[in-house]
Amino acid sequence: MEDNERKWKEAIGFVTKHYKENRFNPDTAWKQFARNRTLSPGIKKQAVFYRVAAVIIVLLISGIVYFSANRNETLLASIDGTVYLLPDSTRATLQKDARLEFNSRFGETNRSVKMRGQIRFDVTHDLRKPFIVITPTATVRVTGTSFEVDESGNGTQLRVTSGNVSFTPIDPSLSFACTAGMSATYDAAAKTIAVVSPETRLSVDAMNETFAFENVPLKDVADLLEQFFSATLSIPEEEREWTITTTFNRQDLHGIIEIINLTLDSHIRVAE
Repeated sequence: MEDNERKWKEAIGFVTKHYKENRFNPDTAWKQFARNRTLSPGIKKQAVFYRVAAVIIVLLISGIVYFSANRNETLLASIDGTVYLLPDSTRATLQKDARLEFNSRFGETNRSVKMRGQIRFDVTHDLRKPFIVITPTATVRVTGTSFEVDESGNGTQLRVTSGNVSFTPIDPSLSFACTAGMSATYDAAAKTIAVVSPETRLSVDAMNETFAFENVPLKDVADLLEQFFSATLSIPEEEREWTITTTFNRQDLHGIIEIINLTLDSHIRVAE
């Protein structure tokens, strides 16, 4: 016990002998420590330079990867009958001076192509990814079929060999279902559309608000009128295949429906 007390007094004496007021200040010590470890101005500038350079390199690499993955492929034809096989195995036959463009990721999420000139497509069937052909004046959408598109700059013509094809001009934006043996022609300047099958003919003159039907089933007449007038029509199931041959010029929807019902004794109604 006495030995411990003696050691304690010696320790106190050592501290008392060497202690000077304000010699040790925690705040002062920490500031000194921080100053000793601060980077010099030259090193600071180098560190900032390398960080900026690293960011620039990352952005450049990201840009290169993005544009490489999203570049467009262009196919041209210098002679008639130039055949190309697209990534989804669709066969495209280009006539002279035709042009076909598609994204390098074609087939991954969609199957969309842009074209000019005259091209025949034999499309590989894929219900999940419709095959879409875009011209300056119309859009053609299919899942798997054979058809030919002729784009002239002023319009677009479609001829269907097999399967089902949706044809949509740019203005007016009306969609027409075309099957084997049918054709659709759109004149962008005149805003006229003609859809022809071996048995029927349907035409629209949007500028003059004229509709002409030759042996067209009522279901197709109603589909056109619904789109043009943004309306909903109801037709009894037994009357849907009835056909009509007539022309309507600058008449409103209710006037057209009234004439059809009086002519055929049909019961088409406009939903309010």
